[in-house]
Amino acid sequence: MLRVLYVDNGICLSGGLNWELPESLQNQAGVEVDVVVPRVSNIDEGEGRLAERLVSISARVDGVDHAVRVYEGRRDSHVRAFYMDSEILREGLDLKDDRGITACAVYAHAVCQWLSKSPVAYDIVQVVGLQTALVPTMMRCLYADDSRVQSARSVALVAGIEDKGTIDMSWLGRLGLPREMGTSEGMEFYGKLSILNGVYLHADVIAFPNDSVRRRIEKNRGKDIGMEGALFGRLDAVRTIRLGIAMKKTGPACDKAIAATYSAADMAGKNRCKSAFLKKYHLGKDRPLVAFVGRLDAESGIDLVNDILDDLMDRQVALVIAGAGNDAYQAAVAGWCSEFKGSVAWIDHKPSREEVCNILSAADVLLMPAKHECLCRLHLTAMQYGCVAVARNTGAVAQDIHRVRNLEKITDEDNGFTFLKYDSDEFYDAVMDALDVYASPSWNDIRAHAMASCTCICKTAEDCVNIYNSLKG
Repeated sequence: MLRVLYVDNGICLSGGLNWELPESLQNQAGVEVDVVVPRVSNIDEGEGRLAERLVSISARVDGVDHAVRVYEGRRDSHVRAFYMDSEILREGLDLKDDRGITACAVYAHAVCQWLSKSPVAYDIVQVVGLQTALVPTMMRCLYADDSRVQSARSVALVAGIEDKGTIDMSWLGRLGLPREMGTSEGMEFYGKLSILNGVYLHADVIAFPNDSVRRRIEKNRGKDIGMEGALFGRLDAVRTIRLGIAMKKTGPACDKAIAATYSAADMAGKNRCKSAFLKKYHLGKDRPLVAFVGRLDAESGIDLVNDILDDLMDRQVALVIAGAGNDAYQAAVAGWCSEFKGSVAWIDHKPSREEVCNILSAADVLLMPAKHECLCRLHLTAMQYGCVAVARNTGAVAQDIHRVRNLEKITDEDNGFTFLKYDSDEFYDAVMDALDVYASPSWNDIRAHAMASCTCICKTAEDCVNIYNSLKG
């Protein structure tokens, strides 16, 4: 029996990868999974009360001791969840400011101490995303004398190599990391301390959601390509974990929250969903419905949407923006709604899962122009609901979306539209290609291909278990 501690940031526990994947892993033969997350203010703790565990955890970060309490809960799938609770963790994990970095460090300490003090010993620690990526580094650097911590193998699932997770070099001492970690052979990157480089050095397996990183490293072996050169000697540790969705439990054929159910064989319900959505938000009829779902900030790509907004309006589209964020971006979107009344609608809060599915059930096109790779599976959910994605070709998108290369000849693999550079011209070209095909008979083919090509979460679990077995074999 393999015991796995699945470490995530806890932002989207309900219905997110950080719940669906542990549940799917639990269903794999020979695997038992516990989940650990920070007890952030907006967390979904499942059903029932949380029980406090009598474990003493104290994390010293930047000269301050942080007491951390551990609470236990259990979901319907019988996966145990442990919630790390302290004042700073309730605000969430972030690498963008000192308080957020402190929270990431406190959480990493708490995870390492749970590995040491838990009633059971874990074989595998799987961390997901940059907010949890300090865990493998702390395991090997700060808990090197703890036999239980050292006996666990670490698997880090990271979105890609673009976002280096850099923080000020002063954090080397503030985190208590060894001095050699501040060199180019350690975690230094252009005068900053790179959390991603720490993963490269210390995780037993570095997993990406597509094969392109490994191919890039192999192609450039021996060349000076920056931080990625750290992986030249660790290619044996680079793996791929495909991201998937829980297809048996979700989708337009069984979703009772959308206006009408439908399937690839009968799309009439999607037309009813679109009509109901356009009516609810007072948008014009008989036009393509284009959606943007995400936080309104510089990372999400909303700037690129702004750059092509006039072109979208010239093409007579209905545009819905769903999300909140920076005040300046919110003011800009409010201005769009005022200027293009009847053509632009704004859902001015972070949409729930049900709201996202309602949007995707109605929309024809989803815009995903994110600046950096992410582990988001929104494009897969869009595909499942027959909403064709126009996305930047990074992260999981590079694995899942096979872009249309010839508008005149759609192949059986074509299921969406992508662009490579974070550039408004490339984004414009991809969006206009999608709208051109939308106006042609080929649109039904692309939509059908998208609905048929989603990856199941069970494939994600299989990839993980294969890695776990290789580490313990």
